[in-house]
Amino acid sequence: TPERPLPALSTEDVKVRVYGDAAVMTGLLVETASDGRRVFVLRFTNTYIKQKGRWRMSAGQLTTLSRERASIKLDPKTYDAYVGQYRNPSGRILNIVREGDKLMAAVGGQKEELFPAAESQFFIKNADVLLTFVKDERGRVIRLINRRPNGDVVQEEKIK
Repeated sequence: TPERPLPALSTEDVKVRVYGDAAVMTGLLVETASDGRRVFVLRFTNTYIKQKGRWRMSAGQLTTLSRERASIKLDPKTYDAYVGQYRNPSGRILNIVREGDKLMAAVGGQKEELFPAAESQFFIKNADVLLTFVKDERGRVIRLINRRPNGDVVQEEKIK
């Protein structure tokens, strides 16, 4: 039987944080098909310890991220209800803004486009982030639920 070729693997969004004689490396391990389509995405976290002048990996973890989500078509006018500022329990402010026919999330200097998965649920492409907007009994958006890549679920109150 012919051998199956090895998949095309690459790393993305690699970050290293050094804490004295310990370091944590995080990023994405991506398998790409021959047509350039992402087949599989894993988030990795590796922990290293410096011993006798050399870095040695002491622990590693791979987490499967969901496959690429499908975006639905929404009338961009529906985005207006979600525009505003949202504060999480630590005080960080997330700005949701509309730019033409796009809904954007901005924190600090970073801005990411939000893609609709459902009328009140949005995701960021190539990231395992899901934002769900919550309305009160009168239909006004009062908060969002932010499901982050590390599995944390944070409720952020709408303040403006």
